[in-house]
Amino acid sequence: MNNQNLTIITPNNRLAKYLTAKGAIPIKKWLKDLYLKIPNENRTLLNDIEEQFIWQEIIQNEFKDNIYYSLAALAKTYQETWHLIHQWEIDLETLTGEFYNLTKKFIVYSTTKNLIDSARIQNLVINALEEQRLKLSESEIIFFGFDEITPKIKTLQNTLKTIGLKVSEVDPNNQKAISQKYIALDNEDEEIMAMAKFAKSCSIKNENSIIGCVVPKLNESRSAIERAFQNVFQNKNRFNISLGKPLASYQIIDTALQLFALVSTIPFTRVLYLLHSPFWGFQASERDLYTKYETALFKAHNLSFSLRELILTLNHVNKNSLLINMLGNYNAKFNEINNKKESFAFWKAFFESSLETLNWPGERSLNTEEFQLHKRFTNLLADFANLDLSLGKTTYFRAVKILKEMA
Repeated sequence: MNNQNLTIITPNNRLAKYLTAKGAIPIKKWLKDLYLKIPNENRTLLNDIEEQFIWQEIIQNEFKDNIYYSLAALAKTYQETWHLIHQWEIDLETLTGEFYNLTKKFIVYSTTKNLIDSARIQNLVINALEEQRLKLSESEIIFFGFDEITPKIKTLQNTLKTIGLKVSEVDPNNQKAISQKYIALDNEDEEIMAMAKFAKSCSIKNENSIIGCVVPKLNESRSAIERAFQNVFQNKNRFNISLGKPLASYQIIDTALQLFALVSTIPFTRVLYLLHSPFWGFQASERDLYTKYETALFKAHNLSFSLRELILTLNHVNKNSLLINMLGNYNAKFNEINNKKESFAFWKAFFESSLETLNWPGERSLNTEEFQLHKRFTNLLADFANLDLSLGKTTYFRAVKILKEMA
């Protein structure tokens, strides 16, 4: 199977990684690589994050203040629907109403800015193959592990066959189960607990067995699943959740994101959270003062603090402390750019400079996990700066909001 003239196409990254030694590649990356080889095709290919923020901008401009759901969730739904329409080869002209109008605006927006999204590049690849503007080095392609072959993938397969390639499908799950059962439970929590208990009962019967649990929208219920399996197995090393935790769920990253909100009015509880975080400021150098800072905050009896109010409150402890001077410098830095609209590259540089001013990620040495998270955050900021290709200039607070959504 590791023939260099053979390519194995998988539906997702996870399966491709499992088959790496056999030359597997996820279909999304394979199509992207082919698109970039099409001669005279110079449109910028959007990644999923860039595309989602374009949908957000279009929806927000269309409905203004009449959005009663999460804008990010709404944009994600429109984005997924847009991709499904292309996968199932539904004619856009058969659409009506609100979604039709938004898709037209999405097309106009992307055309104006010379952009293309991953939902539409499959057509471009198919056309380039049919017109022989694109040549493939392989002679055989296997579509491995697809739950369903959509009309668009079937069109692609037929095109590959037409130009002389051997095309086949392999379903590793075509074995018939000994028995299948459906059970109904009252709510999602009961379902998760039942799943965990069933997994453990299977592992007790056969200690060498590998049990897989499939969970739709795993990112939305990851924490509940982790708690249930921890409770049932009593050992977190006995199970593994393939989906990683969101970057913002780690304290080192959450601290950085919360620091960007200091320039607005923030709740008392969030101020305390930041004061206790070891990932900024001078907790080691001014350990004794930090206890007095907390006392001063409680005595102020404020439910929330602006940055100016926070500085004035902490001034009662020590006007010349490292923390007070640092917050003053950060406040001055923000006042220079407040109310400005700038590029995402500008805001990336400003965020990095602000974190340096605030002594993030703190005085102590980072452990291995924290070091890797710091590196991932640096990469995230680089992706954030690339939004200049698809979105225009924006304000500080919108830039922070977008960065938080990306994390």
